Amino acid sequence: MNKIDRKKIQRNWTYLKENIDVKHTSFLDKLFESIFKEDDFERVNEEHTSGDKVDRCLRILFTKTEGYDWFCKALEASEHDFVLEKLQETKIDEKEIQEEEERTVQTVREILHAYYARTDHSSFALKEEIEDDVKYEFSQRQHIWDASWTLLSKVLMEEFPDIIYKRKRRKEMVRGIKRKSDFTSGEEDIGSENEKECQAKKLNLDKPSDAKRSEKDPTSSLPLKERTANGIRAILNAKFVEKGINLSILDTFVEEDVNGEVFCSFTMEETYLLFPRELFPNLSFGQRKRIINIRDEIVQAEENGFTFSEHTFKDSKEAVFHEAEVSENSVAGGSSISDKFRETFRKFGYATKERDSYLFDSILTSENQLTNSMLETVHYFVYETLAEDMVPEWIANISIPFLCSCLNERMNGTIHFGVKVLPNENLLKGNVIGIFANKQKIKRSLYKAVRDAFFEDDFEVVNRCMQPPQFIHVTLPGNADKVQVSNKFVVEIDIIPSSSLVQETAFFLRNQPPPKTQGQKRYLYRFKKGTAIPIVLTAEQEHAFMSSKSKFTQERRKQEENRTQTTPKFKDLRQQFLNIFSAGNDELLEEIYPFLFLSPLESDLGEEYVAENFEFLHDIDPSVIFDFDSCSEGKGMFHFVEDDQEKIFKVLTTDTFDKNSEENMGKDCLSNALEDLRTSVIKPWVFCNGYQPIRKDPFKKLAWKQNRSNGFKEAIRFFYGEVPEDRAIVVFLLFSKNYDIMLDAADEVLSKFRDQWILLATNESIANHWKQNLLERESVDRTTLDERCIIGMSWKHVNEMIKKVMRTKATAASELPTSSGAFCRLKEKTRNELFDLEILSANECDNDLNIPKDNIEQHRKSVEEAFFRGGVVQWWNLWFEEDHVLKRNMHKRLVDEMNKVCEGNEMDDDSKVGIVRLVHQPGAGGTTSAKQVLWDMRRKYRCAVVQRITEQTCDQIEKLRYYEESENPKPPIILIDNEDEEKMATLFAHLENRARILSRRSEIPCKVYCVFLVCFRRANLPKSLLDHTFQLRHELNQQELKWFQRKHEHLQEKFEAEGGTNPMLLISFNMLKENFNKDYIKRTVQEFVDDIKNDQEQNLLCFLSLMNTFDLDFQSVPISAFDPLMTNFKNIRKITFGSVTQQRRGFRKTSWEANLNSSLLVLVNRSARLDCGSKLKGFCIINQLFASEIFMYIASKKRMATSEMMIYFLNSAVFKGFNRSYEVLKKIIKDIMKRREVLATGRKENFSPLVMAVINKEGTDNAGKILEMGFEMFDDAMIAQQIARLYMYSKNWDRAAKIATNMKPENSYLWDTYGQVFKRQLTNMYLDTSKELSDLEGKDAVDAIQLGLKAIQKFNQEQEKSEREHSVKLNDAGYFAELRTVLILLEILHFCPGTNKQDDLRKFLNDSRYMPSFCENLSEEAVNRIKHFQFRTNTVMRIIEEQSSQLKSDIMSNATVCKPDFTQRNSLDYLRENLDKYFGENSDSIPKSLSAHDRAEFIRRRVR
Repeated sequence: MNKIDRKKIQRNWTYLKENIDVKHTSFLDKLFESIFKEDDFERVNEEHTSGDKVDRCLRILFTKTEGYDWFCKALEASEHDFVLEKLQETKIDEKEIQEEEERTVQTVREILHAYYARTDHSSFALKEEIEDDVKYEFSQRQHIWDASWTLLSKVLMEEFPDIIYKRKRRKEMVRGIKRKSDFTSGEEDIGSENEKECQAKKLNLDKPSDAKRSEKDPTSSLPLKERTANGIRAILNAKFVEKGINLSILDTFVEEDVNGEVFCSFTMEETYLLFPRELFPNLSFGQRKRIINIRDEIVQAEENGFTFSEHTFKDSKEAVFHEAEVSENSVAGGSSISDKFRETFRKFGYATKERDSYLFDSILTSENQLTNSMLETVHYFVYETLAEDMVPEWIANISIPFLCSCLNERMNGTIHFGVKVLPNENLLKGNVIGIFANKQKIKRSLYKAVRDAFFEDDFEVVNRCMQPPQFIHVTLPGNADKVQVSNKFVVEIDIIPSSSLVQETAFFLRNQPPPKTQGQKRYLYRFKKGTAIPIVLTAEQEHAFMSSKSKFTQERRKQEENRTQTTPKFKDLRQQFLNIFSAGNDELLEEIYPFLFLSPLESDLGEEYVAENFEFLHDIDPSVIFDFDSCSEGKGMFHFVEDDQEKIFKVLTTDTFDKNSEENMGKDCLSNALEDLRTSVIKPWVFCNGYQPIRKDPFKKLAWKQNRSNGFKEAIRFFYGEVPEDRAIVVFLLFSKNYDIMLDAADEVLSKFRDQWILLATNESIANHWKQNLLERESVDRTTLDERCIIGMSWKHVNEMIKKVMRTKATAASELPTSSGAFCRLKEKTRNELFDLEILSANECDNDLNIPKDNIEQHRKSVEEAFFRGGVVQWWNLWFEEDHVLKRNMHKRLVDEMNKVCEGNEMDDDSKVGIVRLVHQPGAGGTTSAKQVLWDMRRKYRCAVVQRITEQTCDQIEKLRYYEESENPKPPIILIDNEDEEKMATLFAHLENRARILSRRSEIPCKVYCVFLVCFRRANLPKSLLDHTFQLRHELNQQELKWFQRKHEHLQEKFEAEGGTNPMLLISFNMLKENFNKDYIKRTVQEFVDDIKNDQEQNLLCFLSLMNTFDLDFQSVPISAFDPLMTNFKNIRKITFGSVTQQRRGFRKTSWEANLNSSLLVLVNRSARLDCGSKLKGFCIINQLFASEIFMYIASKKRMATSEMMIYFLNSAVFKGFNRSYEVLKKIIKDIMKRREVLATGRKENFSPLVMAVINKEGTDNAGKILEMGFEMFDDAMIAQQIARLYMYSKNWDRAAKIATNMKPENSYLWDTYGQVFKRQLTNMYLDTSKELSDLEGKDAVDAIQLGLKAIQKFNQEQEKSEREHSVKLNDAGYFAELRTVLILLEILHFCPGTNKQDDLRKFLNDSRYMPSFCENLSEEAVNRIKHFQFRTNTVMRIIEEQSSQLKSDIMSNATVCKPDFTQRNSLDYLRENLDKYFGENSDSIPKSLSAHDRAEFIRRRVR
């Protein structure tokens, strides 16, 4: 039927059904007489209603060439003239027909070029084949080819003009074209190969000339007849795989000793003896015949000169696959069904995606019973072991009844080939095994079967309802860490019997009769009740169906309409992620600590794909990464992060945490490793199932549980204890289905981090098994699982989302200046390796990838506001030059000085490390000025800021100096800002040593190795300064003040014109504008503090200001340290999202710091700089001047003294928690109690600023209470030292002695305090005695002497301890203290009977025989020690002088700001002079009574 006639009928279809009378006219008889076949007539009569009969007639007529003409004649003959007239009056737009034909022609062109290629006239293609190819391709596009050969031949001539039509032996052919599939790769025609090469190719053999195989395998020289049964088995293995023959048959070859001789001669009949039907019921005749054929091919190949080794047939993935396969009577893999991976069905009605796959031996599960919903998919599993060439026909034959049943039931269905049904009462369960599948052959075979099985008038509808076959790869688990892809598939065919297509049609089959229905001409299939098993209906059942089928269609249409009306609910996966990860905010506003858990990757993920989608692994700033991939063959996520992203991680395995592992066999190995993790700034990457680069292979599940699970659990416990409570967020990343071990490990993780986890997977097929397994184990509930599993977001979208949430800043390539004046690129990996240094690039901020040019003004305002509020100066502030940062009056002088030192013009000959010092009062702008110097010098010298001083800092500075440099590079400039003086001194000493070694070894002298710009924060600026030292005070000159005035006016104008931030809130800027005016600071503090009403926020500010006021280092305090204080914190300004608050289920609770009062936020800064190695984030007041004023104001409001505030703080909830942040907080508190301020003279204050403040205002008793409470809480011996010193200060000797006794001194400074208790008590006794000018008699004299001797004993202990300590700064206080104690004791002896005269005392000290009366009450040891004073004091003074001489260039002087203090030298001279009074002689006259020895001693004493 042509297109115009067809269109006429289609336009009038409903009219025709309603107006043609088939019951009372001869309409059907006329059609049967003319064009209908018997089958056609019977199927029309099977229909029960007139409309259905007409419908069937019209469909059949469409398949007839002259159908329209005969249709019109039938209408005319049966008195339907009015219907005929209606048809003839129907107008069809010829343009529409023409456009349709053009589309058809274009499709034909595409098909012809896809299938055929131009050749010479010796090649040809059959007309029948060409038509079949076109019809097939149209069907694959779900269209029907209804054009004539005339059209097809016309297109052929247009596309291939040289073709010739021929007819031979009743077959029409087209010469000059050939099917492309007939060509072989790299050869014109397969027939050109010689017979032997063809046979070799067929058998997949090496050519006879290939000698390598024989050299490697001596069995290759053995004839087949001489091979053993095992040898024959090895040869046949791959061939059996290729032919689809069960490999278990080969076991019988070995068991029955089928060696080469037997193999070459056994017959078809003997296969029934070797493989009896009772034992091998599934070994068909065809398979037996194929075994014989394989034998014949191999024997023939040997006769043609080929040799065979046991490796002749090349390695095959199918062989691996079949070895995993078990017999049909057992579940594949041998493990219980509950342990197997739960697969998820491919999405119904959708084509297979590139990465879709089913895991071998996994389980597919579906409801076994048919549901009432026709739109729910019915699943049917089919599996059989067949040779590959039998599979297409098998699939086609099995599919037809299922297809027919789905169509008649009007029910969606999928038939799965390669899935074996498992016995189950309630559910349909299938075991994924897979089949060998030639895709094109299966599609062709299925097309042919459908065409043959269904009547022609139904074919178009069937073709459109049946979706193209989908081929889902079956993947094989590798060695627990990788996935290999087999060449087996699960073949799936979806059937979608849409009501608009099937209408009320009954779909009959016209062939494939079942055994019990041989007499029937057509067959109608439906599903057996309650199952998905197709059955042929009996005549009675068929009649019942024909009468009720319209109800099926109506129900289908109703369900489709309901589904259309129901708007599908799409999950906002991004918001779901944000709800849990960032408490619903678009950006992360809180302090959290992500723990990442990575499954193994899919094996076929390319490097480019990984690079584009997984940058977030580093951007998310993980505290630790747990990786269940073993990184075999240089693959895995770790290699991407390390090599492509050039990031640095500390590689660990679970053995690192297992106390019983080999690497922890040594003493303290485990504790040292854990301590290193606590202090290291390098993030840990823990391989949980081996790490193959260090030969730790992956384990299977059982072996992992036995050998690695303990180490994994210990790792989880360790990292759990290192993060603040409730601030961790565990992120599971499922990259593949190969996560069985990670799933086992999940219980330990979820038990620790309950309601602190989230899971990401790209699709349900990967995540379904995870979810179901956790539910069955009752590890989580269904609601929690649905809330926390983010499934369906691509990794690309995950990557972009996390970058935005974390506000990731892409870094531009860094440049460093070289000694030649050129610039070199600093590799990102090298930059990451220099983790102790912040490198200032020569092109810093110039090419920032995060700031588009059109947003530069907005960014300028942002960084300006942050800086003026009191934030640390950023390089961006300096990039905007003097618009943001004032160049202080001393800036030019400081830069000039730096240049001079860098050039070596002002360096000592012995010194190679230049040091320029900048001393500033807190908040005076010292750090900003120092960074400004680096900024101005960055294009000439390499510049960096020390972020922390560790053992690696020296190496990193050296690496920066020599990176891509010549032999004589310029010195790098290194900024150190308020670091520990002893650490600085050690660093300087190491670098100085390296510089000297370099000078000795190099031909080019090293003038300057590196230059340090060192910032010192001092409340009291020193009176005397070293060379190259500058100072900044809390004072601005007039020129500097004018800059601030102008800037303020500009800010005010911008605010009034454009709005934004009120300049009044930029309090750090305003403080400088007001020239550090105390009244301004006081007014500002009162205004903002009074606005804070919440008690928890007030206490937070109170405690923070207390610490920042008295902490000499002005350290940031971990935010999480205040978690116990801020429990259940609620700000009156609640944040809501639409009409739903954050408290709803599915949201992570917002941390308190995200909802703080705006006035409080004006007074504090969030800073990431904490103690060395800390990964915590912190708070601090904007500067120390404000901190002090805030503390004093809050204390006055609370009417509490400083000691009461401190005790209130120590008793608060802050100290009820325990985690890593608590350890940092504890260190800050101990520093506040112990560390003493350096005075302007260079000496240290008696006590810490806190203790001095309490002493000065409240007295020593209250100061003692604070210190004793601190000692009780922290058990720190150095706090005990301060307590002892405090009681010495207040002359509470008994209490001081008791405290000193309990100190258990562990270092020389504690021993010094211990000795000072007795020395100061002795000094006090001396002062009292000298005032009264009375003699010490009896017990008093003995007490004084014993006090002095005890003090000396403790100072001796101090000296011994000091000599064993590895400290840069030598503690020589014990030697001076001993000399002073001796001198005081000698002064006291002036008041004792028998020595109250100078000559008598000298005689007692120098004459061993002279004993005053007070000696009667002393022990002999005590007397001897006193008489030994002369020798001992000489020894001590010699030691002091030697140390002073050896350490004349004391490296500690480099880490200080004051000139060397000569009082120590003066003190030694003073002590010598005064001791000489007692041990020297006043007269030159030598007494005659002296012996020669005594005369010599007299002369020596006189010389003194």
